[in-house]
Amino acid sequence: LFKIVVIGDHFSGKSCILLRFSENAFRPDHVSTIGIDFKLRTIQLGRDRIRMELWDTAGMERYRTIYNSYYYYAHGVVIVYDITSRKSFTNVKDYWLNEVRSNAPPTAVLMLVGNKCDLTADRKVQFDEAERFASEMNVSLFEVSAKTGINIDDAFQELARFFLNVLKRSRAYVPRKVFAN
Repeated sequence: LFKIVVIGDHFSGKSCILLRFSENAFRPDHVSTIGIDFKLRTIQLGRDRIRMELWDTAGMERYRTIYNSYYYYAHGVVIVYDITSRKSFTNVKDYWLNEVRSNAPPTAVLMLVGNKCDLTADRKVQFDEAERFASEMNVSLFEVSAKTGINIDDAFQELARFFLNVLKRSRAYVPRKVFAN
């Protein structure tokens, strides 16, 4: 079981991304997360299964101080920004990365996710800019749409592949055998 904490500004679409990933659903009238919520999903990679526990955090500023304990034992952190909100991207640099550095285990893998890529006419954060930033930080970048499902599975499959590689390098990995009927 791999723990992934999903963080980012209020209204960046964290909950909608996780709803799309865990249930393949989208609710435009989604209610904001208060505190924390959980989703579970297992990804099949060949013969191996990677089980993820996804922690959906509230993005509102008043809840940010309660995050510290949520990072304990996190294997991954997904930082979400809204491509139609310059402020949400700026806050990744000015707030969220510092939050991760201060609280997440140093071994936690980071991923940057720009949500709402279906709203191209409203784009305020260019892909090239986000890509340069992700490259500087040495993290993966995905632009996704929780509404349409674009790249949602791809992003989490990349995390799952990373975790599988970690497992394969550890002594805890036991290859799964496939038995014929």
